[in-house]
Amino acid sequence: MYHILVIDDENLIRTLLRGYLESKGFSVGVAQNGKQALELFEKQTADLIITDVFMPEKDGLEVVMALRKKRPDIPIVVVSGGSSKGFRDMLHIAKTLGAARVLEKPFKLEELLATVQALLPPVSPPAKS
Repeated sequence: MYHILVIDDENLIRTLLRGYLESKGFSVGVAQNGKQALELFEKQTADLIITDVFMPEKDGLEVVMALRKKRPDIPIVVVSGGSSKGFRDMLHIAKTLGAARVLEKPFKLEELLATVQALLPPVSPPAKS
């Protein structure tokens, strides 16, 4: 089973994404900011990271940079939304820093699931002896 770490400062988003991804068979950890996420990552690594950009303590771009130094192989999905052009610039910067994919909020849960499935190889059933 794959473990996904969801990082977002909005409790509603964390709860929604956790519940949805768990219903699809993933193990999900959550963090409310980048600082907490990096501390959790030290205790339990993840197979995929989903992070918001704008958060207190450490933002999503700082998370991408830190994880790229430690584990360049882990896929990172950066999400953000807003009404200004600035948030799109942040998503572009996230890609430049090493995010595997970016999604603009609001996104459909099915779009997120398709993104996750595209980034993680299918899990093979155990071999029969």
